[in-house]
Amino acid sequence: MLAFFLLHLILLASINLTLFQIDINLAFLLIVITSCIVLTTQNHKFYRTLIILFIAYSYTGSRLWEIVNPIWFFIPRTLLYGLVFSFISILFGRNIIERFLVSCLTVSLGEIIYVVIVQQIGWKESLGNSELMNLLLLQAGVIFTFYVIREIKIKLEVILQQIEQQKKRWTNE
Repeated sequence: MLAFFLLHLILLASINLTLFQIDINLAFLLIVITSCIVLTTQNHKFYRTLIILFIAYSYTGSRLWEIVNPIWFFIPRTLLYGLVFSFISILFGRNIIERFLVSCLTVSLGEIIYVVIVQQIGWKESLGNSELMNLLLLQAGVIFTFYVIREIKIKLEVILQQIEQQKKRWTNE
C-alpha cells in the first residue's frame, strides 16, 4: 500500500492544477486527501482535528510573521520549520502513523491557509511547490529517525533485561 502511494506521489509530482487562480500540485493534493482519509480511521478524531488545526494556524502565523520580520535569514526556512513542526508532531502523536498524520496535515493545511491569505494580498503562490515537498520530506525523515532510535532503545532494554535475568540464574546456581 505504501509503495502504491509513493508511486502515485512520484507520478503526480510534475502535474499542476489551477483552481480559483491557485496552482495546486497534484502530489500535494494526494497527500492532503490521503491524510484526511487516514484521520477518519483514527481514534479521538475531534482531539486530533483540534491539534492539527492549532498547529496549522501556528504554521500559517509563522509564515506570515516571516514576511513582516524575516529574522531567521541565517537558518534555512525549510530546516527550521521542518525540525520545529516535526518535534511538535512527535509530542502530539502516540504512534508513527499519528505523527506522520499530524505532520502532513498541519503543514499542508497551514500552507493552504497561507496561500489563501497571500492570494488576497495579490501575491501569486502555489500549493505543493518543491520547497513544501522538501519540508514534508524532512519532517518524515525526522519522525522516522526518531521512531528508529526509539525502537533500538526498546530492543536494547529487552536485551539488557534478558542479560540481567541470565546473570541472576548463574549466581543462584
